[in-house]
Amino acid sequence: MIKSLSTVVDSPNEAQTYVRDLAASARRMKADLLVTMLTAAPMFSPSIAPFGGLYVPEAELRADAREDILLLRTGLTDDPHVKIGGYYGDVGWLVHELRNSEGVVDLIVIGPASGWEVGWLRRRAIETLLMASGTPLLLLPEGQKLRKIARATLAWKPSGEAVRAARDLMLLAEPGAHFDIVTVTRGEMAGADRREGRCAIADYLAARGFETECHFIDIGGTTAEQLQRFALSHKSDVLAIGAYGHSRIVEILLGGVTRMLIDDARVPLMMSR
Repeated sequence: MIKSLSTVVDSPNEAQTYVRDLAASARRMKADLLVTMLTAAPMFSPSIAPFGGLYVPEAELRADAREDILLLRTGLTDDPHVKIGGYYGDVGWLVHELRNSEGVVDLIVIGPASGWEVGWLRRRAIETLLMASGTPLLLLPEGQKLRKIARATLAWKPSGEAVRAARDLMLLAEPGAHFDIVTVTRGEMAGADRREGRCAIADYLAARGFETECHFIDIGGTTAEQLQRFALSHKSDVLAIGAYGHSRIVEILLGGVTRMLIDDARVPLMMSR
């Protein structure tokens, strides 16, 4: 179960509602919440980040960062379980600060793109935290709030990343939660497992008290589209995947399930690496 959360934002104005909602969810879960505010130095335009940065004296940028944190506190109760910190500097260096940040939590939550001023920074923060933190990361789509995990869709294709996603999901879900274990077949799964409706991870999860059901689907569209349609149609609280099964270079050049889901998440997306 979730007892500690962290989130990262880059705009106190755009992210204020999101942070307030996340803090309320954390209180309902009796979980601690750490909020990290990233204050980027001014740029010619956020659309050309990480290029186009303008020089600002450090003392002035530090003052901006303090003001951002104070503004982010607006509307939050004096809850001792919510802590707000931050980093400031050139937009290209802020991700480096995240990589070196300390602290271990159960789950990192990133809000929708509309709550970020610099889209490039959001993507880089997601990738960096996935690769460096060792912590599962949850993306919340527009209009979605963090909720307890009572039903989940687990994308399954035997790999180390998928196994980690299953284990993370098991630790974060409610006791006895229902897991729909989904393999997108693309016509290649005509063997005994598909005929018998079995999947390799189901027994492992069932032995730990979870309800499991295996699904082999090929309903048209990309793998990312099929997984999201399934999760939405089954009213899943989260879609869990093992992220970046291919190298990031392959994902960037050729595309991949992880990258497509990050770009167009329509269901809460939990990623493990």
